[in-house]
Amino acid sequence: MSKEKSRKGQSLIEAMIALGVLTTGFLGIISILSKSFFYERTISDTMTATYLASEGIEVVKNMIDNAALNSKTWGSCFPNGDYEVDYTSTCGNLNSYNISDHLSFDSSTGLYSYDPSLPKTNFSRDVRIKNNGDEIIVDSIVNWNSGILTNQSITMEDHFYNWQPK
Repeated sequence: MSKEKSRKGQSLIEAMIALGVLTTGFLGIISILSKSFFYERTISDTMTATYLASEGIEVVKNMIDNAALNSKTWGSCFPNGDYEVDYTSTCGNLNSYNISDHLSFDSSTGLYSYDPSLPKTNFSRDVRIKNNGDEIIVDSIVNWNSGILTNQSITMEDHFYNWQPK
C-alpha cells in the first residue's frame, strides 16, 4: 500500500518536470523567432541603405555625363560641399545637405526622393563632393536608425576623372 501512495506523488513530479521542459522549449522557440524578425528588419534596412548610397554616386555620375554632353566645363556643376541628391537633381540645382531631411518613398514608383508630399523614411543621404580640378571625389553617406540600433551608416566613395579632350 505504501508503494502505491509513493507512485502517485512520483507521477505528479514527472508531470511538473515535463511541463518545465516544454515551457523551456517554447520560450527558446519564441526567443529565436523574435531575434529572426529583428535581424530581418536590420538586414533589409542595411540592403536599402547600400542601394541608396550607390544611387547617390550614380546620380552624380549621370550629372557629370549630362554636363559633358551639354558642353559644360568639366566640374562646373560641382562646387565642394555636402548635398541632397536624388533622381530629379540637375546641374546647378543641388540642395545643401540637412541631416534632418529624410528621403521620401513613393510606393507607386518604388523611388526615393526628397519630395515633401510623400511619406518620410528613416534614411538620409549626404552626397559629399570634393572637386579637385581634373578629379571629382564623391562620398555617398546614408544614415538611418533601425529599431533599437541607432545611428547606422554606410559610406561609398568613387572618383571621377576628366576624360574630355582639352
